Amino acid sequence: MLRRKLFRNLFGKTLRQKRYEGSKKKLTLSEFVSKTDLDDSYIGKIERGEKLPDALTLYKIFVGRGISIDQLFNDMKPQFEMLVKLEKR
Repeated sequence: MLRRKLFRNLFGKTLRQKRYEGSKKKLTLSEFVSKTDLDDSYIGKIERGEKLPDALTLYKIFVGRGISIDQLFNDMKPQFEMLVKLEKR
């Protein structure tokens, strides 16, 4: 249960960082949702670690924003592994 919460929080934090990357100007949440055709409150919940997106939502995020899912998970991996080790203590 704790690992799922850690993963949700880390996923949301990493997604928010990716929203800010790749452009000269950070994308606001409303700009981001207009590119992904998703609800801003739902994206906000994902970024705050309250929800995990389903496969279709992931697809819309990555296609709409051009974010690589491989890169997102590669960026998350070292942090998640560290959090799991700390949890075991």
